[in-house]
Amino acid sequence: MRRATCTAVFLMLLVVGLVSFTYDHTPVFAAPQAPDAIKLGCTLALTGRFAANGIEVKDGYEIAVQHINEDGGIFIKEYGKKLPVKLIMYDDESDPTKAAARLEKLYSEDKVLAYLGSFSTVVNTSVIADTMW
Repeated sequence: MRRATCTAVFLMLLVVGLVSFTYDHTPVFAAPQAPDAIKLGCTLALTGRFAANGIEVKDGYEIAVQHINEDGGIFIKEYGKKLPVKLIMYDDESDPTKAAARLEKLYSEDKVLAYLGSFSTVVNTSVIADTMW
């Protein structure tokens, strides 16, 4: 009887050990689904009286995004990987009212994560004044 008990205990421990060894220990809660890209947005004066400088800013933004994406993107700790950057850019036509409307579109429709600055102080301060008051 003692031998049968020892054998049964040994078999139970063996089964528990095998189940424990083969069990997938990954957490039940999965990490959040990573987006396809990090969306950044801006409005720039690509036409109108500030266009010459706005085009230079546009070129700089595009070069920066190109370099970031060539390096694999930006590492996001939450997802444990690099994500590429997607730049969404609108022409504000050097007009503060149009800049404000296009910034609203970046927020409400395009769902950008962050905004990049424009060139023109006149356009920027008008947009800030319009949105704050």
